[in-house]
Amino acid sequence: MNKKNNLLIEIGTEELPPNQILNLSKSFIQNISKNIKKHNINFNKIKQFYTPRRIAIILYDIPTNTKEINNIIKGPKKNSPKDIITKFIKIHNLKINDLKTKIYKNEEYYIYEKIITKKKTLNLLSTIIKDSIYEIHIYKKMRWSNIEKPFVRPVKWIIANFNNKKIFLEIYNIKTNNISYGHSLLHNKGINIIPYLYEKILEKCGKIIPCPKKRILMIENFINNIRKNTKIFIENNNNLINDNINITEYPTILVGNYSKKLLQIPEELIINVIEKQQKCFLIKNNNKTIINKFIIISNTYKRQENIIKNYQKVITARLKDIIFLLNEILNIYLIKNLDILKNIIFHKKLGSLYNKTLRIKIIATHISYNIRYNYNIIKTISLLTKSDLTTKIVKNFPELHGIIGYNLSKKTKLNKNISIALKEQTIPKFYKDKIPSSITGSIISISDKIDTIIGFFNINILPSGSKDPYSLKRLIIGIINILTTNNIKIILSNIITLNEKCYKQFLQKTAKKNLFLLFIKRWKYFYEDNYNTKEYTLHNYKNLLIYNSNRYIKEINVFLMFKKFLHYIKIHNRINKLIINNKIKYKNKTKKNLLKTKYEYILSINITKLFILKKYYKNINIKYIIKYIILPTKHYLNNILIFTNNEKIKKNRLKICTYINKFFFIFSIKKTQVD
Repeated sequence: MNKKNNLLIEIGTEELPPNQILNLSKSFIQNISKNIKKHNINFNKIKQFYTPRRIAIILYDIPTNTKEINNIIKGPKKNSPKDIITKFIKIHNLKINDLKTKIYKNEEYYIYEKIITKKKTLNLLSTIIKDSIYEIHIYKKMRWSNIEKPFVRPVKWIIANFNNKKIFLEIYNIKTNNISYGHSLLHNKGINIIPYLYEKILEKCGKIIPCPKKRILMIENFINNIRKNTKIFIENNNNLINDNINITEYPTILVGNYSKKLLQIPEELIINVIEKQQKCFLIKNNNKTIINKFIIISNTYKRQENIIKNYQKVITARLKDIIFLLNEILNIYLIKNLDILKNIIFHKKLGSLYNKTLRIKIIATHISYNIRYNYNIIKTISLLTKSDLTTKIVKNFPELHGIIGYNLSKKTKLNKNISIALKEQTIPKFYKDKIPSSITGSIISISDKIDTIIGFFNINILPSGSKDPYSLKRLIIGIINILTTNNIKIILSNIITLNEKCYKQFLQKTAKKNLFLLFIKRWKYFYEDNYNTKEYTLHNYKNLLIYNSNRYIKEINVFLMFKKFLHYIKIHNRINKLIINNKIKYKNKTKKNLLKTKYEYILSINITKLFILKKYYKNINIKYIIKYIILPTKHYLNNILIFTNNEKIKKNRLKICTYINKFFFIFSIKKTQVD
């Protein structure tokens, strides 16, 4: 790393929320990049650092002065009315003598040359840093002392250094200096930072690994070494690794154990305690069966015995609690718990869990009827979905909802599909979480999520900005993910209307419009994240036909891999304009006796064949489409005079365009639009 022309910024805080650290760091990087470019300052690269008590970045190779820029502002035409020219002068605070003229496409325009002079980078950085910190997107803000603006946690120190010079600024009542702080347990003292040695100094003197990628590598290497030396199986769990790097500054691997007697507990419950609650790694034997050992990621290499004992104590206590609570529900039959749900409130304005169960049954059976899937099993599952919420074990461990239902249904020897659906009803719980593997689980999960969404929209509890207390956006993404992955063909708008009837109250027009817009935005976000959809129209969005749009977009993505795809776009646009401008109806058929050239004859035969074979419904043969549809259409448009003097031939040629467009509709490409 160069010793000069680098910018270091570090924000030291109290313990940051683990689930927000990465987003805070990303937001800070985006803000710095945006604001520094806004002031015409370039940089070569940017490096990210974060630990539970700091967010830091280094920008490399920043020039000491900004560039001089000659910015040309284009104004109105020279022959424009006087009031338009006067308005342009007023907006830009100019005088008539400041204007010059320039030719654009054979027409003379007024222009204004605005020269942005060179400035010292150091003089601009104070404002840039302050703005970038204040603009960090924070999910939950916190106020302390008498600070002007809130932040995620109280700020303890700030380093801002450019070109080995301190940048003077005060933010959150803290003045910048070159002092950082080491590990909270191993070296909680001030450390003088030399910017170009930032990472090395913190590692050596502060006992901190500031780079998150290095902490990930440390954990992975530790786990791989254990695998090699002991011949055991440890799953690659990236989410768990990320959770641990967000709570450790210097990760250290330890191994704990618990009594073998506790292995009688169902596997899902052990996973829940060790991985989800304690953020430890499960250890399995070569047969992938859980053994009574686990891996701890400690934040310190000191007092290892005490740390292991504490983890063992907590995990053992939790597992013993589960055994005690499991013994209490040995004789429970889920269906008998249905009436108890009448006494458990789902939401004070939306009734009890019993009411919710009945609504889920109506939606789920409607879906199963429409997709012709096992109506009776879906009806049975619907009535059991919330029954495990009446058990003490789920009251003590709410995250076990569904898992307990699964185990109870297995114990009472219910249909296997019922057990799996009860287990899968709560997933996906977050974006890119696993989705139900079964159609039964998918139907129940969709029904539950839709009922929750409609219910809260009905009582005017809507997500706004970053505030979404009932995670309705996440539920919508979950529904979209299930429908697209498991290819479930349903019309969501019909199900929404059905669910409204369950509440005996239809959504107000504005609420329904907002609901549809939220679905479409999440739908669009889902596709933009998974496909190159910035050029696609969302088909059938008015009815929320997600399955159809998913099919179209997958087909288009295959199509995009071919260079000749550009021919398609041009042809489609030309055909579309012809149909719209001439108001051609699709009902009319082409007449063979009016086909006068080989181009229209060949194209007509190819289109007829394609519609008969319906190849595009099954496996799309791209080469076939290019050879027999796209290229003949191109030749047809380039060699045929559609608007001939003979009215009958002209209409016949326009009718051919409607057939081409009818086929092209399944690949319809424009800019993404939501009307």
